[in-house]
Amino acid sequence: MHPEVSVITVTYNQALTIARTLDSILAQECDFDYEIVIGEDCSTDDTLDICRRYAAAHPDKIRLLHNTVNKGVIDNYFDCIMECRGKYIADCPGDDYWIDRHKLQKQRDILAADPDVTLVHTAWNRLDYTTGNVTPADADNANARYHSPIDDGRSLLIPLLCHTHPPVIHLATAMYRADTIRNALMAEPHLFRDKSYPCEDLQIMTALADAGKIGYLPDVTLNYSVGHRSLSNPLGFKKQLNYHLGIFKLTLKLADRYAIDRSLLRPFIDERLRYASTLSFNSLDRPLMDTVIALMKEHEVTSTVKTGLMKLLSSNYIMWKASVKLNGLIHRHEQ
Repeated sequence: MHPEVSVITVTYNQALTIARTLDSILAQECDFDYEIVIGEDCSTDDTLDICRRYAAAHPDKIRLLHNTVNKGVIDNYFDCIMECRGKYIADCPGDDYWIDRHKLQKQRDILAADPDVTLVHTAWNRLDYTTGNVTPADADNANARYHSPIDDGRSLLIPLLCHTHPPVIHLATAMYRADTIRNALMAEPHLFRDKSYPCEDLQIMTALADAGKIGYLPDVTLNYSVGHRSLSNPLGFKKQLNYHLGIFKLTLKLADRYAIDRSLLRPFIDERLRYASTLSFNSLDRPLMDTVIALMKEHEVTSTVKTGLMKLLSSNYIMWKASVKLNGLIHRHEQ
């Protein structure tokens, strides 16, 4: 018999956390069959061995997809989607874990009751893995206006594309219709698998929001692992900059795809490019900084005193390098 729900767990080098993730999924209590599809992406630590042990212990529940070459999170995730046998798909990455044993049951019941609902998501916690502290992701209830029990999905496209903080939908809390996302993926594979896009969740959430209604449960079902990683060298800043520019490119592509007026994304455009200018300054990379300056001009982002000062300091490499070094020393001292 085919399972009604498939749970995707993509993992790479998560030997310290993957057992906790799988245990939390296996602890689900529901009146239907579900499977766990593990996308193990050629880890170099003990992750694969742990996944093999779980698959051997639960052959009726776990399907282990062991990649022989590292695909990266995007192809790994979408390949798992294509392998899922369930009518509905849920997601739990290998460093997070669920804390509600009835999560799958609650979400499946909502989806089964209304065929127009394409995705159901929930509240969640942030778990600082360095301290163990757990805090509500939306402690100030900032997203309350976006969290009706049932929303028109199109009404959520702008906050999704503006990358509201905390995010309006966290995919690791969600359950969504397999056919809806597979149809979108097969119709426009470039929108999902383009290697210049650094994430997979934004494409999924916007496609599902455009396709129907979005359900929300106020129950906290997920502990999402976070940590504080400081950027201490130009190479680190370059990596972060390329990520943010990739998100910027993807966001504008999705806005065009779903006929969203770019003027409605002004808060995101201004914030993202101003932050990119800071990263490009700290990267000490002239071509990257010129790219960001050109994007700011193209999208008519008004320079602040800070961005103006960075442009001035970067005009002389010695002065530029000294400024970045001093800023790094101040930042380390503040930490």
